[in-house]
Amino acid sequence: MAYMLVFDSKFTEKLSLHSKFIYQPWEDYSYTNFTNDSFESRSTLTDLFLNYEMKEDKILFFGYNRALSKRKEYDSDNILEDEEEDTNNIYYLGLEIRGSFSGGKE
Repeated sequence: MAYMLVFDSKFTEKLSLHSKFIYQPWEDYSYTNFTNDSFESRSTLTDLFLNYEMKEDKILFFGYNRALSKRKEYDSDNILEDEEEDTNNIYYLGLEIRGSFSGGKE
């Protein structure tokens, strides 16, 4: 099961924020048919995008994306064997020009 929280807001006519947070709590995975080992994992995803409309067809955006995952692996006696944490941070800076590919006929 995962939980999602989304928030969009427009601060001015030209400035808006789009954000999303997804949380998947600790979940136990056991594969008793194949092995006695089991593991738990959880993850979060955070997205933030700030858009600034410079002109009618030109938007400058800044963004941040963070994915975090944690995993705990247990042996057959339910003793913690391994614990991993992975974090991936991505930063965005871009310019969207809508009329540039359509010849301005959008």
